[in-house]
Amino acid sequence: MFLADNSGGDYTSGIKTFTIEVTASSPPEISGLSDQHINQNSTFGPLSFSVTDLETADEAIMVSAISSNTTLVRNADIQIVADGSFRHLTIIPVSDQYGTTDITIYANDGSTTTTEQILFTVHPTPSANIGVASDQFGYTKGTAPLSVHFLPVDIQHEEEITGWGGLSTTIIITHQRQL
Repeated sequence: MFLADNSGGDYTSGIKTFTIEVTASSPPEISGLSDQHINQNSTFGPLSFSVTDLETADEAIMVSAISSNTTLVRNADIQIVADGSFRHLTIIPVSDQYGTTDITIYANDGSTTTTEQILFTVHPTPSANIGVASDQFGYTKGTAPLSVHFLPVDIQHEEEITGWGGLSTTIIITHQRQL
């Protein structure tokens, strides 16, 4: 509706109708991700997952990821490679670190963002150190690393070992006196 004054004291009124069309954008969809487990000092991936959107071409969707524990996985060490509607995720944990982190994947179509989170677990590598006892003459000192190989005895998932068995081994350490 409008009201107009032509400065002569005459008023004109009328109704003008118009339509505003608003197109709703559906958010992108992420599928094919699940919690992951790896052993210490290993690289994970690539894991393929899909990212799709009803209004946006799959290859135009921006996908990124961050780690909640950058002591374990630095953000720069989360790699995502695009291949149409598929993305390939590779994660490189920090050397000699173990623990858990939430990896959050973001998919943005230019107007909306979807997130998906996975729990990423790095299991420690079993190891042992033995002390080398000093004899009365002080020929030996300190510690010597010992690599111990364990045999998994309780496997709940292929990637998760919950019990270990050992092999019986005799270790003989000798020391020669140098003059």
